[in-house]
Amino acid sequence: MIRKNSMQDKKCDICNTMGLVESKKILGFCYCASCNNFLYHGDKTKYPIHVLLREILQISHFPDILVSDRSIGMIADLCEKDNKTLAIFAKIVFAGLIDMDEMAKVIKQPQSLPQYIIIVSRQIEQTLAVDYDYCEYIIRLLVFALGCNVSTDVPDLSTSTENSHFIKFFKQSSAKVLKGHSVEFQWDVRGKNIRIYLQVGEKTYAIKNPRASKRIVFDDNQKVVLVVRSKVNQQEIARRSLSVTVIEEVELTSFEASKPVSIESSPIILSWKVKNASRILLLPDQVDVTKVANITVRPNTTTTYILKASNDCSSKEKKCLIRVRLLPVIERVKLPVISSADSSLISISLPSIHVTSPQPNISIGNVCVTPRARHKISNIILQKRWIETEDFGRIIRNVKSLFTYFQKLYKYEK
Repeated sequence: MIRKNSMQDKKCDICNTMGLVESKKILGFCYCASCNNFLYHGDKTKYPIHVLLREILQISHFPDILVSDRSIGMIADLCEKDNKTLAIFAKIVFAGLIDMDEMAKVIKQPQSLPQYIIIVSRQIEQTLAVDYDYCEYIIRLLVFALGCNVSTDVPDLSTSTENSHFIKFFKQSSAKVLKGHSVEFQWDVRGKNIRIYLQVGEKTYAIKNPRASKRIVFDDNQKVVLVVRSKVNQQEIARRSLSVTVIEEVELTSFEASKPVSIESSPIILSWKVKNASRILLLPDQVDVTKVANITVRPNTTTTYILKASNDCSSKEKKCLIRVRLLPVIERVKLPVISSADSSLISISLPSIHVTSPQPNISIGNVCVTPRARHKISNIILQKRWIETEDFGRIIRNVKSLFTYFQKLYKYEK
């Protein structure tokens, strides 16, 4: 064990300053006035929280240090209490609802101390929605640390929750609602000689049934507060708040295509006008178009597009039909024989046809022919939109197609 006052000759591990103040009851527990921090160089023994709190005050001499973040870590490290109790302790301390200077003055008047503990505990319960038993226990610990030997017995918290001791629950059917629609509120309040009120903006409703529900219509954002008061003096003893956000209904004013009829795979521009939507989806492609006002599509077949606009409370959709005409199919192409030292290349892309070779060009309407081969090319069968071939063979003397002007090709036969 470390000897008493042995820390006076050691430096602070944090600021490297001499003159640490050591606790008389918890050997190895020290305070550095230079950097306002606590250190522990003893055995890792767990101590009762009320003893630890009193020692923190004894070696620092500043009441506010009890509710400082510099003491919380040391308390959690050396305290024998479970994590739940320490979490509640930290929650109450960090809320800044405790005036240690005022508490130090009150304990000099023992006759007013019991009422003071109740009042402060109720205030914390109302503000933080922490069970009253927790609140009173923490206040008693701090009063003990200031030198007043009040009871610090741990209450039976086995059936307690962190919710208000009076308000078991207060909940709403939805936190968001369409303008002009209603939200249902439910509550369960326990206690004797109490009055219950529901405050909605500037309106206040007196509640007779402590376990009931009420529907309220909203036109704008509001905070709804459930308040519990004493029948005797109308003093507020508990409250719980919920918020309601009002959302405007989605407006989908238009959804249209740049043209209602198109050729297969031709570009079509879909555009729309939407208000109050948080998400816009284009079906059947499942494309998120929330951040744009139009999109280009290339349908291969007749398609019904659906624009679905939605937010948290409403949804609207419109349909747009685009009829698609398929491209014509050329089943057979017969062209005159042309001689060339190179192999031939025939490339056909509807609705235009291009036959290219390195020899003199032949142009008929949309047909451009440049001979390239001396060899015979067999029949070319086109089933879809394009084909390329470098096969050798005889070029057939006739052209048959869906386009009537191809008949003019006959006069170029050899």
